[in-house]
Amino acid sequence: MGRSSSKTSERGTTAIKRETAGGGDGATAPADGDGSAKKPTVRAIAARLGLSPATVSSALTGRRPSGFVTETTRRQVWDAARQMGYPLERLRAPKPLLERVALFSRANPTSVFQTLTLELCRLLGHRGQHVLIHTAPDHRQAVAIARDLYHRQEVDAALFVGSTSDPEALAVGDLPCVFIGEIPDDARRQWQVVVDNEGGGRAAGEHLWDLGHRRVGFISSASNVLSSEKRLRGLESAFAERAAGTGGAMPPPPRARILDVRWPTEAEIAERLPGFLARCAGEAGGEPLTALFCYNDWLAGAVLKTLRRAGTPVPSGLAVVGFDDAIYAGLLDPPLTTVVHPFARLAEEAADLLLLRLRSPEMPPQVRLLPAHLVVRGSTTNVDSPGEGTLP
Repeated sequence: MGRSSSKTSERGTTAIKRETAGGGDGATAPADGDGSAKKPTVRAIAARLGLSPATVSSALTGRRPSGFVTETTRRQVWDAARQMGYPLERLRAPKPLLERVALFSRANPTSVFQTLTLELCRLLGHRGQHVLIHTAPDHRQAVAIARDLYHRQEVDAALFVGSTSDPEALAVGDLPCVFIGEIPDDARRQWQVVVDNEGGGRAAGEHLWDLGHRRVGFISSASNVLSSEKRLRGLESAFAERAAGTGGAMPPPPRARILDVRWPTEAEIAERLPGFLARCAGEAGGEPLTALFCYNDWLAGAVLKTLRRAGTPVPSGLAVVGFDDAIYAGLLDPPLTTVVHPFARLAEEAADLLLLRLRSPEMPPQVRLLPAHLVVRGSTTNVDSPGEGTLP
């Protein structure tokens, strides 16, 4: 039997501390009438084996998956518990591997990732899991908070919504988690679900090339460098492949015509877009751009509004393509041609991947790349076409 601390009160009765399998101190309870100590505690088992109470609790209850408490340790704990007379028959049935999820998302009202956050809450709730939503200014702080919650056993795992270019934000340690969005390619691999941003840019480029557009500008987001770069890369690769297929000369790449928006506000677009269009026309000997590919639908909507105020017709004067297929994309004037960001599929894949992460802790990190496709509406048309766009 392990040692148990006892204490004699003024009335001569002996009391010992009672603990649960979770390792809490709890209240004290009197010993048996003959003065012998009651069943040993988690702390007593931990002291005997030189382990932490949390490890002993996990080994006894199965609260954490097997990979986080080795089979050897689990057997040692159970053997010691039997020898010390721990009431193993009173242990509760193991809880599900994934019961409480910390969901981190940036508080950005213009981000379509808010749609993904809501979809994740709906899906996880339907699966019987509890969701703790937390907003943080950056991924580094979000990861630090999530690790603390996990080590205090307040959550079982975490989901991080949104892209990050900060490699230091990927220092997750032993935290089971999935990143939803772009992360640095040269960083240590993580469990990740992301849309094919380059493939989406390629789809937009192929569409514009096939409509006869050769002078295309790109509006990027300085706040999301990785996604912007991949969407631009896809646009350029589509132009290069189409030009090579026709045997014609390659037009100046879209990379030479970029408006980099630092703060995606309507005011910044209204201020900078006219000068950008004039500069591009001047560099091309007076030939104006015929199309714009925007980093996301929010920027595309601001572009449409600015062009309308300037008297530039869309799409006959300038075609516009967005990215995301936000809920309002079809309500813009004209309805926006855009690349679909499959939010429902992202949520489902992320939830499934997180459960796989818990079930298979020794599995190498998995990355799921979801295809993107273009939905054609009224904001694009053939070059020099007086029509009202290419609505299906």
